[in-house]
Order: sequence, then C-alpha cells, then structure tokens
Amino acid sequence: MINFYELLGVNKKATKKEITVAYEKRIKKYHFSEETEEVKEIIKNYTDVKDTLLDNDKRKAYDLTLNEINHAKQFAYEEEETYNYKMNSYKENYDDYFSGFNYYLLYLKYGIDNFFLKIIKSILILINFLIFMVIKGITFGLVYLLNVIGNFVDYFAGFIMIMAIIMLFMDSAPELHVIPFLPNKIECFCVYSIIAFAMEMAKIFILEKSLNLYVFFQNVENWLLVRILMTDLLHKN
Repeated sequence: MINFYELLGVNKKATKKEITVAYEKRIKKYHFSEETEEVKEIIKNYTDVKDTLLDNDKRKAYDLTLNEINHAKQFAYEEEETYNYKMNSYKENYDDYFSGFNYYLLYLKYGIDNFFLKIIKSILILINFLIFMVIKGITFGLVYLLNVIGNFVDYFAGFIMIMAIIMLFMDSAPELHVIPFLPNKIECFCVYSIIAFAMEMAKIFILEKSLNLYVFFQNVENWLLVRILMTDLLHKN
C-alpha cells in the first residue's frame, strides 16, 4: 500500500494547507511536460492522494488502514502482508505460529509497539492464559469424568444386551407391551437392544461434544492471543 504522506513528503499530522502546498509542489514540474499518458496518470495519482487527505472521513479511514498495515508488519515475513492476510495465514498455519509460543516471541522481538505497550499486552496474554487454563482444566476434568462414566455405560449396555439375548432362550419373558403384535421374547430383545444402543449413542454424543468444547476453548484462547498481539492499541480509535 502506498504511503500518501511519504509520496507528498509531509508527516501524518500535516495540515490541509501543508498538504495542498506539497501537492502543488509535486505536480508543478509536470505543468510544462509533454502531456503523455504517463504524465496524466502521475498527475491523477497525486490528485487522488490530495483529495483523500483533504477529506476528513477519507483521511481517517486511510490512516486506520495504514496504521493497521504498519502494525501487522511486525509479524510479516513479507512487507506486503497485511493484518487480514496474517489472520488468515494463522488459521491455515496454526503450528507455524504457536510452536513453542513462537508467535508471542516474534512479537517481543520484532514488534513495533513501544516497551510500555508490550508490557500491557504481555499482562493481557498472561491473564488470558490463566483464565483459559482454569476453564480448560475444568473442561478436561469433565471430559475425564464423562469418560469414566462412559466405561460404566459400556458395561451396563453390554449387560443389557446379554440379558436381551438370554431372554430369547428363556421359557418366559416379562410382558412389556411396548411393541404390539410381537411375542414377549422378541419384544424384550428388541426393547433391551434399543435401550443399549441408545445408551451407547448418548455416551458417544456427550463425549464428542465435551471434547469439542475443550477444543473450542483452546481455539478461543489462541484467537484472543492473536487479537491481543495484533490490535494496534496506539492508533485504533
């Protein structure tokens, strides 16, 4: 992205008058040039730059974008990498950034934030880590407990299935009256089998969701870490 201020040779706090003077100075040398397509394009570009910086809303939007890109360069391997590019790259290459807390170390080493902001963000990251350490600890305990309960469910479901099979060979079976028109033995076998199957499916569903919950918290923690580091606290407004 072109830096309009550098193009005109002014600083970011330049007044409208300073921008206008700088613009006129830049295009002055083209006034007596041959009006080629190249010259017309150069003048047009300078005019677009001037119009953007003289319009308060456009200048504010441009400044935010420029700050965001400059801030994102602290994590970039290539200068043209932007904030959104880095966020998408993070999603696709999780291990590249978080192996050995690499992302945070890159920030400490190359970050453009001043020392004070790095301290603030480090504190926020520590708080983020501690909060999610507790949340993930509780979730992990829940997953472990559900896994233990799941083992008992397996045993109980197996016991029910054995009972269902045994009833097929018994002289008599309980009258359940759940499935009409079926003999008692077949009815008991079907009902008990359905119960055992339902218990197993419920166990699998609950365990899967609890594991997904743990992964969700892990992803939220990492997402917040990236957001904390990538947020431009100095320039965002």
